[in-house]
Amino acid sequence: MYIFKANTLIMTVIGGIIILGILIIIHEFGHFLAAKLVRIKVYEFAVGFGPKIVSKSIGDTVFSIRSIPLGGYVSLAGLDDQGDSNIDPSLSFNNKSYLQKIFVILMGPFANFLSAVFFVWASLYFYGLEVPSNLPIVGDVVSFSPAYKAGFKPGDHILAVNDKGVSTFSEIADIVMSSSGQAKFKIKRGEEILEIFVEPVLESEAEAFLRNQQPTRRLIGIMTSFDFEELSFVQSMQLAVLKTYTTTLIILRVLKGLIQGQVSKKELAGPLTIVSEAGTNIKKGGRAILLFMFLLSVNLALINLLPFPLLDGGHIVILTFEKIINRPVPDLAKTVLNYFGLAFLIILTVLVLKNDIKRLLFS
Repeated sequence: MYIFKANTLIMTVIGGIIILGILIIIHEFGHFLAAKLVRIKVYEFAVGFGPKIVSKSIGDTVFSIRSIPLGGYVSLAGLDDQGDSNIDPSLSFNNKSYLQKIFVILMGPFANFLSAVFFVWASLYFYGLEVPSNLPIVGDVVSFSPAYKAGFKPGDHILAVNDKGVSTFSEIADIVMSSSGQAKFKIKRGEEILEIFVEPVLESEAEAFLRNQQPTRRLIGIMTSFDFEELSFVQSMQLAVLKTYTTTLIILRVLKGLIQGQVSKKELAGPLTIVSEAGTNIKKGGRAILLFMFLLSVNLALINLLPFPLLDGGHIVILTFEKIINRPVPDLAKTVLNYFGLAFLIILTVLVLKNDIKRLLFS
């Protein structure tokens, strides 16, 4: 079990909340901007749920920060009338065309995809493209991995593994893959020579699934060091779009594996892990923060597009069904669907929180 110092824990939580808040604001601003473009009245733009902490009215919209920083919403006329029976019907979501409604719903996830492209572009343009080095030097340590728990640190120069001298990172991987039981690492850290013992583990089901194989590789959770190649604005943008596209496909594949039962639900992470990872990446600096926000942005966009009630994807399914049958779905049916959606989200939240607690406290 890890015991964090109070100030480190506070900074981690604050950092995680700030990062989540930025991504939520981007998502909800997409909905807000689209609603304004098609002339739908927006009652409230809220970051978080629960009681209001602070709020300010600007025009006919209340902008608020609420006490539970795990989401947000825009309250639209026609979807949440708040007892306002005097609203101009032309400003109601319900009185807009099918395409206008879909536009408003899709702009939230689309805003996250755009922000994902921006975050990875910024990392490439300002920090450069990663060019892997084959030197036996630790570039990064995966959170909660065996190497993380054993005390490896970025910059560690690995001299030997199981008493075999190594001169390349590839040799380290080969020895770890073929070892059984604990592996002994001789490393140089600054002027110190240290010995670290670490127990390799099988790769995750998600990693193996993406390789279309069963888990066979033994890993400890260290990554090679990198050099960086400078890129132009255009080169950075081209790679950012490609990276966002390929990452989207990878996440969709993993989601498919989860649904089919080929990837364990233990792979799912929730808000506690996100906050912890946010704190870790904040310590690593600007590039790590940008890449973390990129990955979260893509995940947030895709999760919201899932066809479940209460999510943007669920709204699209209902709107499309209404278009097909050429009449509104009864309010009672929508209420029942929303309760099912809420139940699903509660079950999912409990599951990921359980995974988070195991990962953070008992890994």
